[in-house]
Amino acid sequence: MGNEMAEKDEPDLDAAYAVRTPAENRDLYARWAGTYDSAFVEETSYILHAQVAEIYAGHAEDEDVPILDVGVGTGLVGEALAVHGSWPIDGIDISPEMLERARDKGVYSQLTELDLSEPLPRRLRNYGAIVSSGTFTHGHLGPNALAPLLDAARPGALFVISINAEHFETADFAGTFQSLEGMIMEPMVVEVPIYAAPAGTEHDDDRAFIAVFRRL
Repeated sequence: MGNEMAEKDEPDLDAAYAVRTPAENRDLYARWAGTYDSAFVEETSYILHAQVAEIYAGHAEDEDVPILDVGVGTGLVGEALAVHGSWPIDGIDISPEMLERARDKGVYSQLTELDLSEPLPRRLRNYGAIVSSGTFTHGHLGPNALAPLLDAARPGALFVISINAEHFETADFAGTFQSLEGMIMEPMVVEVPIYAAPAGTEHDDDRAFIAVFRRL
């Protein structure tokens, strides 16, 4: 019975999709931080972060602009961006344990613990770009988090944000993008696979949309 309970309590993607409160989020990622890269990213051939970085690199015009990584996790996006350029990158996340893993990657200038459902502090403003991978998904951020992020960006800032495809539909992200007309340039949305190869799970075929737009 003890082993069964331990297995049940082991963090996984289904547990991540099921979180509903900031406290549940912190608890999950406190337990998952130490094995996230090996037990999730490697075992599932997770590649969403690499695709966000590649698309960002294809649209970025200046390597000197500061980037804010929203929902930094263990720093996967920052690590992937470092392959393409030497942009200055800051990151924010609700989990201090995940931030420690991101700090170990050595690619972030500043990392801040922050509940993304709360307003951004004034010091986290004037970024030239906003990136995010795996944070706009079930149990995490919804479309109502998009407008506040505009406050963190300077005019003309480039946004490259992944959104779980099913979450995009059920939470009506399309409607939110329409409501932001006049604040952003019309977004381009690219559909991509989340995983590179089948891992034998029900999520093997999951897809994401990567939204690319600029703040006006």
